[in-house]
Amino acid sequence: MHAHFVRLLAAASTVITISPALAETCSVSVSNQVVQLAYPSAMAAVVYMQITNPCESKDRLTNSASQIAASTEIHKSSEDEDGVMSMSAVDGVDVLPMQQQLLEPGGYHVMLMGLDLPQGTDSTTIVLTFEKGGRVEVTAPIRIGVQ
Repeated sequence: MHAHFVRLLAAASTVITISPALAETCSVSVSNQVVQLAYPSAMAAVVYMQITNPCESKDRLTNSASQIAASTEIHKSSEDEDGVMSMSAVDGVDVLPMQQQLLEPGGYHVMLMGLDLPQGTDSTTIVLTFEKGGRVEVTAPIRIGVQ
């Protein structure tokens, strides 16, 4: 009987220890999102944004989607020692705890490829997937021309 009580007490203390962690919710937020097209009939566009992580642990942007694009990729622009810019796909973008990550010209960004943009469309929904934060949907205005 005494051993059963000790096991019951141990299980109860485990629940008490885990319970606050389960009650704590924290997730990233996205702001200043914009879809940038070079010209109206472009077949690709770039998405810039600011991701804020108010949490105490790192999160990671791992995927994206948009109803106006056949496919999307997360890219990083970089400059070599000769000043030549290049762009390559990456598997994600870390968003460090209590910090912001900018997706901006010359750095990380989301590429929308195979665009099907109905005429007159001035915004679109972008679905972002984070390792810990899950799906985040944002509406982004569409801008045409170099800004």
